[in-house]
Amino acid sequence: MDKLLLVGTGSSVFHNKDILKKYSEAKGRGVKILCYSNSVEMFLEEGIDFDYWFFIDPTSAFKAIKFINENFSQENKAPFTLISPYGKLGMPTDDDRKQFFGVNDIDDCYELHGYKTYDDFIEEVNNLAKYKIKKTIEIPFITQKFIHNTKDHSLRRFDLDNKDAKVRFKNDLNKSVMGSAEVGTQGMEIIKDYHKNNKVKEAFIYRYINQPNVYGMMNMCENKLTMCALPVSQFLGAKNLYILGFDGQGGRWDNLDDDAGVSEDSVLNEYYLARWKKWKRYSGMQIYSSAQEEYTNLNNILTYRRLDKLLAKRSN
Repeated sequence: MDKLLLVGTGSSVFHNKDILKKYSEAKGRGVKILCYSNSVEMFLEEGIDFDYWFFIDPTSAFKAIKFINENFSQENKAPFTLISPYGKLGMPTDDDRKQFFGVNDIDDCYELHGYKTYDDFIEEVNNLAKYKIKKTIEIPFITQKFIHNTKDHSLRRFDLDNKDAKVRFKNDLNKSVMGSAEVGTQGMEIIKDYHKNNKVKEAFIYRYINQPNVYGMMNMCENKLTMCALPVSQFLGAKNLYILGFDGQGGRWDNLDDDAGVSEDSVLNEYYLARWKKWKRYSGMQIYSSAQEEYTNLNNILTYRRLDKLLAKRSN
């Protein structure tokens, strides 16, 4: 596809709600929208058109799943495509997905929302995908953490973050590679400087750095933008990707005052986005920011393209 708008969970999504409502006017011009995580709630509740939905943490999907269950049926399916990481083309087993992909499998979280366990939730998602969502695509993917922990894995010999980066996008397994390997010297210096200059509770961004044996990705300090959202966008074939809602500052679209972890989880944005900019020759994807400067710090890294012009009838 030519143009894909990737929508995250940051405050810039809320501030651009009225512009997003114009999306139906841009559909004929090859613009598609991919909602990440719970940003889909706003689109569903406001009746804003979108094309794809993808999430990692099941707890971020509870409200959307409930909405779809209550408002759609086998005869009237939700009109979008679910990009599912829960199929056979993803991690080899459920345990591998929990250990090396990144899920919240604390049963209390699920019980509060009417599910017995994590597995119960996954069964619900798969049933919705089959009966109440128009289309589902299972994404074929692997994580660097799984590769690192599998001694005989065919991709383990490659330096996927550096000299062998092209293998991320074209490999014998035909899988997208998500997440990073160990944070290098430059990245660690950025993290140390951040801790030196900011008050970070309990060494927040040191939680899961270079941790091959802790649940989740190798580096949970890597923002979900480069960890999984960019690989999914590339998998969908986006040539020009426009980013909204991965702001690295401020609150969230559904709570403008909730900025917990936002800046801390974005400390390495420039570090990882610089790689993706270099990888354009392999990914075939040009990346832009479409959030206004007052809502994001991505415009210091990416070229800015106005959202209203992207979604207008006759503009480019």
